[in-house]
This record gives sequence, structure tokens and C-alpha cells, in this order.
Amino acid sequence: QFFGYESILLNVKYTESAAALEDCEIALIPKDNFFELLFNKPAIATKFIKLLSGNVKEKEEQMLGFAYDSVHKRVANTLVQFAVKSLEYEGQDEVLIRISRDDLAALAGTANETISRMLADFKDEKLIVKEGNAIRIFSIEKLKNIGVTEIVINTAWLADKLVDALGDGSALGIQILWSHEGEGLETAGGIIHALPLLGDEPFI
Repeated sequence: QFFGYESILLNVKYTESAAALEDCEIALIPKDNFFELLFNKPAIATKFIKLLSGNVKEKEEQMLGFAYDSVHKRVANTLVQFAVKSLEYEGQDEVLIRISRDDLAALAGTANETISRMLADFKDEKLIVKEGNAIRIFSIEKLKNIGVTEIVINTAWLADKLVDALGDGSALGIQILWSHEGEGLETAGGIIHALPLLGDEPFI
């Protein structure tokens, strides 16, 4: 993991700080050496371009979350972000993370008291459990799906394959309702066909 490269590229002072949660090794790269690597090693330059692009995308998603997500969803997303960075192998769904309540509150954009309430809710939902100063997440996928509990899928072509792959959604922690057109009804026709399943509540 790299720190401080944004400030070097912008030629400004690095004003943030980082704390190691576990024993680690730190290597300091002098500014001149850093630029020499960027100029002479295209693969390294590409690596940092991808890192910067990922940072921009992450900030955009975070701003959208602050604007539109409930605090319940924001806290869940913050836990997921830390969980993904703590994975030891591909496909891992349960993970132990170490993050202070203050940091969690700051990243989720809420108060410490709210964090305590949200963590208690997640514990009651059997999504997490506290282990000393750490949090064990039982399912990253279920945390990701918080906020969406029911999905209506309208199908026409290859409907049977979709149903075989997704089923009733229970494996994903959601409920999937299927609306089968039979023949293609286009966008508006598909929505009208699915209206009996969508109900009277607003939907996305």
C-alpha cells in the first residue's frame, strides 16, 4: 500500500496520517527516486495512474453515499471497504477487521453514538460480532446488500438460465421475484407487465 503519492504529484505538503493496525515494514522512497521511476518505468507509471483513478472513483461513490444512502447503508459500506482490504484470498466472505469507532464514524460521516447503535443492529442481524478491539464480519456480500431486500427481475430471452443462476435470491440474502414476459415487450411494456409484483411503494 502506498501513501503520500498524491501530495508528491501535486507538489504540496502531505497533511494526513496513517496508523498501522498490525506489525509491518515501511519503505521510504525519496521524491527524486519516485519521479525517476515514473519517467523511466511505464509499468510503474501505469500502476499509479490506476491507483489515482481508483481513488477518484472511491471518492465519487462516497459522496453519492453521503447524499443518498441511509446511515445504516453508509456504515455497512464503510465496513465492507475495510473488509475488502483485509481479504487474504479470493472469494473470502468472512473476515476480521480492526478499525476504531472514531475512524468508523469519521469515514461513514456520522456520530460515535450512531456507530454504536448501527453495530448493535448488525450484531442482532447476525452480520457481525465484536472480538475485543476487532470486528468479525460474517458475510461481506450480505453487508453489501444492506438496503436492498427485494428485487423484481423482468425476463424474456434466456429466462430459464437467469432463474437457474439466481434462484429466489436467498443465497444473496435478498428476495428475487420473477416477471416473465414470454415475448419481448420492450422497456415500458416490461415494467407494466411487472407492476403487480412491484406494489404501490416507490421503487428503483
